[in-house]
Amino acid sequence: MLLLPLFSGFVYALGSFLTKRALSEGAGILRFSFLSNWAMLGTFSLPLIWQNRSADFSHWHWPLLAGAFFFFGQVTTFAAIRVGSVSIQTPLMGTKVLFVSVFSILLGSQVITSQLWVASAITAIAVGLLGWGGFSGNQPVAKGMALALGSAACFAMADVLLGRGAPLFGPAPFLALMMLTNATLSLGLIPFFRQGLSSVPTSAWSWILGGVALMAIQSAVLGFFFANSGLIAEGNILYSSRGVWSVLLGALLASAFALPGERMTRIILMQRLAGAMLMSAAIWLVFSS
Repeated sequence: MLLLPLFSGFVYALGSFLTKRALSEGAGILRFSFLSNWAMLGTFSLPLIWQNRSADFSHWHWPLLAGAFFFFGQVTTFAAIRVGSVSIQTPLMGTKVLFVSVFSILLGSQVITSQLWVASAITAIAVGLLGWGGFSGNQPVAKGMALALGSAACFAMADVLLGRGAPLFGPAPFLALMMLTNATLSLGLIPFFRQGLSSVPTSAWSWILGGVALMAIQSAVLGFFFANSGLIAEGNILYSSRGVWSVLLGALLASAFALPGERMTRIILMQRLAGAMLMSAAIWLVFSS
């Protein structure tokens, strides 16, 4: 079962490039988010087919809160992909595992250890390596990094709420109601569309469908793992492998996906790989004993 978050990490990294291309073709951040959120309602509802445990609605607030945080995480993720480089954005999402620890502490389920402080310092260095060259005079990179960190925090809270609430509410019903909340909130994006879905360029639709499908699949697989295993920390450690995958795929696929902004010099590639590896070390320190 531990292979599931590893699979999700790879699919996320690949889906990010399809998403980036879809947005560059004119899909629109809000329109893509809307379509992705409704696709996720479908994939997250699949466990209802084979899991027949009824929901305990006395714990209704857990899936609603998780869905709300997931919604804001989803919107900021796509915004980060749109304005920044995937090879920076995706490794920064690795900070999600640190946010998971912090939010667990705030909820009284974890004690702050010296390893957490060391990991935080290493993460700060990793962020510097991943964003070096983008903090001075390059607003898109800095903005993309800020959005990625905000997205990581929202998703971390959604994970913590999922881990706490799924056993109480029922794993399969929790996932379905969580995504129903997310999809319902996405209806609020419609008034902010610059144009309707019918105005999406034809050239963007193949990239949209591919990106939406991969994002919906990887998210549902990870959610299923969290809801049924309760291994929120361990799953996020394995899922953070998406950071390394995004750097490697950025070097390999930038030309194939016609994303010149993802191309890297050898020095930048080594720098970002070092940042991704440092972030992995920080994540390992948080949960090693």
